[in-house]
Amino acid sequence: MALIRALPAEYNNFVSSLLLLDSLDLSKLQSAFQNEESQRFARSVDSSPSLAMAAGTTSTSSQGVRCSFCDWEGHTEASCNFKENAAKAQKAKTADRRKERRGGKKKAQNAQEASVDVEASANVAEYAGKASVALSASDRSSWLSSLAAANWNTDTGATSHMTPHRHWFASYSPHIIPVCLANDTIIYTAGMGSVMFEPILGGSKAPVVVLHDVLHVPQL
Repeated sequence: MALIRALPAEYNNFVSSLLLLDSLDLSKLQSAFQNEESQRFARSVDSSPSLAMAAGTTSTSSQGVRCSFCDWEGHTEASCNFKENAAKAQKAKTADRRKERRGGKKKAQNAQEASVDVEASANVAEYAGKASVALSASDRSSWLSSLAAANWNTDTGATSHMTPHRHWFASYSPHIIPVCLANDTIIYTAGMGSVMFEPILGGSKAPVVVLHDVLHVPQL
């Protein structure tokens, strides 16, 4: 069967006829191969005058020669087409296996990089101090519309300025990192930018202060 699989496409009809046989053994295969090669050589001789002139010499010189690879008579292993085709097929299989191994290594590398990214994110997690998430959508809506939501609160447990108000930002860019709340819940930022802050001191407005690297935390 290895010899049959190694045959090139031009032998498709020959292969089909072999597969129709009730049984296959080495002697039948050798006989069939020899007949096929004889017919092909005869057709090539008929179609080429130069081959017809050399046919006598070729047939005489190849008498008694047997290929040690396919066990056919008339050629040596060095000029065996079946050996050449089998080598090409094996080379293609080897290339496919190498490609699969490279693909497996790439998947493993991607998984490792993803794990590193997760660990890195954990290492750079921000802390929101005493801040928490509203329990319900209605509670959150009420809080955002209250005066308290418009104030900046001092919290020494927070590692960065944070606000849920997107419209406060004068400059903004997407930025997603984890934020740890007081109850150890993890939420995520949506962006980061600069916010114009107008402090009030003694009932009077003080000069505007620009807060840089403020985190936008929609769930805060």
